[in-house]
Amino acid sequence: MSMKPWKEGAGFVYPPASVRGRRLKIMGTGESLGGAFETVGIMGEGIVHGDLQAEEFKAMGSCRVNGSADLRKGRIQGELTVEGSLRAEVFKGLGQLMVRDGIAAGRLKVQGHLESGASCEVDEAELSGGFRIGGLLSADRLDINLYAPCQAKEIGCDRIEVKRSRIMDLKRRFTSTGPSVLKAELIEGDELRLSYTEAAVVRGNRVMIGPGCVIGRVEYAQTLEKSPGAFVGSEIKLGS
Repeated sequence: MSMKPWKEGAGFVYPPASVRGRRLKIMGTGESLGGAFETVGIMGEGIVHGDLQAEEFKAMGSCRVNGSADLRKGRIQGELTVEGSLRAEVFKGLGQLMVRDGIAAGRLKVQGHLESGASCEVDEAELSGGFRIGGLLSADRLDINLYAPCQAKEIGCDRIEVKRSRIMDLKRRFTSTGPSVLKAELIEGDELRLSYTEAAVVRGNRVMIGPGCVIGRVEYAQTLEKSPGAFVGSEIKLGS
């Protein structure tokens, strides 16, 4: 997880002391150049041209950063598009977050839709809704609440729990967005608790395969539990 901004040597530079008190504020519709700020506040429709650094970033409405965003704390309600990478110590979003070049965060919480063109590397993540990750989804702790289709090329974590709302599942039967299922080629970690997941390979120490799962192969070191409503092609106990 070398992208993480708050660890020494990761290449992230917080705004220098000289920008303390420097604020960027957009109300209604507006545009601004990028740069380093103590606070950024956007309410309405805002465009930032270039890379952005901020101690605190808040946006309500629709916002686009035509560069990368390095934030200590970020919060959005609405839509945020980042044409470069997004790095944050804490980031919370309600709505839609789209990042072209990848995400690195300490804590990431998104309710709605998340899209990353490259990897998403976090310490802790809570994702409620749908997402599409173009590379590796990596976390120490990962909680996924399925309300829409979710997809990542690979998932690696210490602990992951995937669950789905029955109410939202019923609603999806009458929409065209597809079933609320997590899809990945490989899911690997220490403790895995999966439901409504489709994967070629699941590998872990303690593995629970819940209802709605379709798994090609499960490799486990300690324990394996399976729901009657799950399909597993083959099971391999590691070290035996």
